[in-house]
Amino acid sequence: MEIQKRIDSLIQDLKFERSNVNGIPLLFYNGVFYKITFVKGLDSYVMKFAKSYDEAIKNMFEDGDVYPVSLGEDQLISGLQSGGCCKVSSAKDLIGKTLRSA
Repeated sequence: MEIQKRIDSLIQDLKFERSNVNGIPLLFYNGVFYKITFVKGLDSYVMKFAKSYDEAIKNMFEDGDVYPVSLGEDQLISGLQSGGCCKVSSAKDLIGKTLRSA
């Protein structure tokens, strides 16, 4: 299954609500708004979050987690599902690892 379809399926299984704030598609769960985007330059999915509607409407998202495609589809999905296992802790860490491996 294509990775984006698996992510969409996971979001549905975990009962996240889909929301749209200022034209930005977001996910809502337990009072927190999440934004998941694919960053081509990092070849990774990046999760950011806003702790309230007020923060979301002001586009005040905090950096969350980075899930590199290099983890492989199964580990990436597992990391998203568990909320952290198998992920890189920050974009800074990922960039550092990318530069060291070049």
